[in-house]
Amino acid sequence: MEYFIEHKIETLADNAVMSNENKPTSFSRDGVDFTHSDFNNRDGWKGNSWIASGHIEASNYIEAINNFRAKLHKIIPRISLVSQAYIDFVSQSFLMTREGSDVGFLLYTDNIEPSPLMFGEKELSALDILTTHAEIPEEFYFYWNDVVNSFGHTSKLLSAISAIECLSKKTNGGADWVKRKL
Repeated sequence: MEYFIEHKIETLADNAVMSNENKPTSFSRDGVDFTHSDFNNRDGWKGNSWIASGHIEASNYIEAINNFRAKLHKIIPRISLVSQAYIDFVSQSFLMTREGSDVGFLLYTDNIEPSPLMFGEKELSALDILTTHAEIPEEFYFYWNDVVNSFGHTSKLLSAISAIECLSKKTNGGADWVKRKL
């Protein structure tokens, strides 16, 4: 069976590939068409998303979306490397239809505003303590800021490990293995 899938990709990279006169801001790789989701010649690039679309042969809809996403899993990290811009498709919406059927499958996700956290008197006291104690290296705070700001388990884990390594560094640059194990 043939399925057609349109998948949203949230990104800060504007798709500016203009080589196709009939379809500006688009390119294709591995059977997937990538198009900026909201572009016109007057206003330019509006919004921070692309649409990845393509036809997939599969025996069922689960196999179809998994095969399509496998293609995206191969292409998107490479786009991320080249563009050096935020890009995510895993948590984004998609629409899938099967040829010859009036029924489709829609996964819709909506971004929710974050819940603020309070920075009060206790947090201010903790900040004062951390500011006056020089035994914690500055690099630790830089890496921990990356932990808090990063998206995804891999980047959080790698930044956390780097932060912990900073805490177990000797003054000569070597590792204090007892402290690191602790």
